[in-house]
Amino acid sequence: MIVEDGLASNFPHLSLLDTLKMNYIIGVKPGDHKYLFNHISTLTPITYHQKDDKDTEHTFECYANVPLNAVNHTYRVNVVVYTEKKASGKIQRFSWVTKIEITQENIYQIMRAGRSRWRIESAPQAHNTVTKERSSECKAIGKMMVGPSKSAVRSRFQTTLSGYH
Repeated sequence: MIVEDGLASNFPHLSLLDTLKMNYIIGVKPGDHKYLFNHISTLTPITYHQKDDKDTEHTFECYANVPLNAVNHTYRVNVVVYTEKKASGKIQRFSWVTKIEITQENIYQIMRAGRSRWRIESAPQAHNTVTKERSSECKAIGKMMVGPSKSAVRSRFQTTLSGYH
């Protein structure tokens, strides 16, 4: 499962993930994907509502087989628009594209996976702790390159390290 932010929600990247037979949940924002959001504004979503034990209301608006953009109109994705309303009244909205079939049974897990990317990026203290813990390991390994390799950059494919605890 690939989980990425809105920078990765473009046709070349998504079609590469399809070719590699990789599932994805990738963020999209109305300002960056005007065509997509204008298109879904004309549709009637399948809507699911949940309320948790903290009185947080979760609303999921789901759209199937939607064109990603005007240029690649034949490339279709499923879209989740999620609204979280806390008991305090605070409201947050998030949205993602995916090729996963969206059901009432899996929608909450799709949202949690999509938000996991945001939580990691929003926790610099956790990143610093992990960095300090791993610094001795990195010194033992020697010279280490962080980020995609030069060949990956040339091919426009970024790999991610998985299974590293």
